[in-house]
Amino acid sequence: MSKPSKETQKTKTAIPTNAEIYEKLSDLDAHFKAIFDGTIKAPNARETLESKIEIIKEILIKNEHLKLNYNQLINIIEEKVGLKISATTLRKHYKIQKISKPEIDKNN
Repeated sequence: MSKPSKETQKTKTAIPTNAEIYEKLSDLDAHFKAIFDGTIKAPNARETLESKIEIIKEILIKNEHLKLNYNQLINIIEEKVGLKISATTLRKHYKIQKISKPEIDKNN
């Protein structure tokens, strides 16, 4: 068997010219804007339970004043959004920020 020549061993990828890149900049910019707007997904974007919780987290924080427990929250989330999560998972990714009472100085 003969070895392939050095020319066939080293195949270079064609690098686009600056002009070709400049021609495609507006398409690239539009694509990134569409990803940002959510009209298209980024390639290979993994959808995870954590990413779904991040979507609803802002609403959960906004409604903390209702003082719902985790079981109530997961039931409401499943009913209204269709996202089934456990209380442990919700607790892990969304910690309810309890307002701590100011300490009273007993010396005064």
